[in-house]
Amino acid sequence: MIFALFIMSLDRSYEAFLHSLDDAYRGNSQEGLEKSIQKGFYILSSPGIKVSRKAELDTSNEAVYQMKQFCDLKNHRRKIEIAGVKREMAPETEILESLQASQWLLENLVFPYFKKPVELVSTLVHENANLGLGYANSITQSAAEGYIAIEDRYTAKQDAVAIARAGLDLQRGYCPEDPNALRRLKKLFPQMVSSMKWANPDLLRPFEANFTKPKNIIHKNQAIDSVCDQIVNDGYFPDFVVPIAHGGMELGLLFDLRCRDLGKKLLTYPILFSIKTRRHSAPLTEGDEPFLKTLPKSKTLITEDWITTGNTFRGVWSELERNFPDDLRVATIKQDPRSGEVPLLQRLKIYAGQVTPYTGSKTDSVSPKQKD
Repeated sequence: MIFALFIMSLDRSYEAFLHSLDDAYRGNSQEGLEKSIQKGFYILSSPGIKVSRKAELDTSNEAVYQMKQFCDLKNHRRKIEIAGVKREMAPETEILESLQASQWLLENLVFPYFKKPVELVSTLVHENANLGLGYANSITQSAAEGYIAIEDRYTAKQDAVAIARAGLDLQRGYCPEDPNALRRLKKLFPQMVSSMKWANPDLLRPFEANFTKPKNIIHKNQAIDSVCDQIVNDGYFPDFVVPIAHGGMELGLLFDLRCRDLGKKLLTYPILFSIKTRRHSAPLTEGDEPFLKTLPKSKTLITEDWITTGNTFRGVWSELERNFPDDLRVATIKQDPRSGEVPLLQRLKIYAGQVTPYTGSKTDSVSPKQKD
């Protein structure tokens, strides 16, 4: 009996959701539109719930399709744990498909018809930022591991960086408590749409999974703000920012955005080097020669999420020996205080958002590449 009542309630909510879409696309103003669509989103995102009822308008059914596509892709992500940290992964091609679906919903449903920034809006904004980073990391990895033709790697990375940067810009400009939140988002959104013209599913590997959001680091936002403040207050504006993918991508692009706010031009170019997860013995830079040759006589900032043993920077230092910048500095979200005892790191200017002991695994010694 209780289950039957639940199904009836669910059916009524879904019917109201479809009516709301039809009214919106007919141009009829409707009180509670956002709340009704939010309920429809909950229904479509619930695993095991099947709905067959259709709306009256084709445009409404297209919105239902895009929302269902987004929910199904989100539910399909694989939950894993790495070194005690819970992560979420999806095939590279699904990361791009999720990103495209979330943008369709913002452009064709939220911005034209919403007046209030309900939870669905927050979800879509954060997904744009997280999936943009996931796409950029996927392209960086795909290029480094030889899936992208060597002559296309530089351009592919720059296009992917533009997508991730636009997603992060959208997220940092969003405050649901702001009465003008949707207006601000709508103003920032064209840059995301423009950058997405260069997204290329043919450069992604359907057999390779990647992370769908950055690593969860305690007090990360405050630490990133702190490290960006330190660099700007130091008067250091680099010519190049080199994020060490995957961990350094978010900090690198947020600092890139800070510099752009101040009218400073720079180039952000990620390099893949993963000692812990992928057992790389050196940064993978084949195809990056056009960029690396521009480093001498430059100011270059390398970005990371955690500095623990210093082994990542031993590898990077070795890779840059032939093209060493005049002024090389490092920015990290967090730094283990014991890393300050490493002679190489003592030679570098390091900006750390927070200095705190790292309690995770430190089995990241540079060794010959092994299979995952």
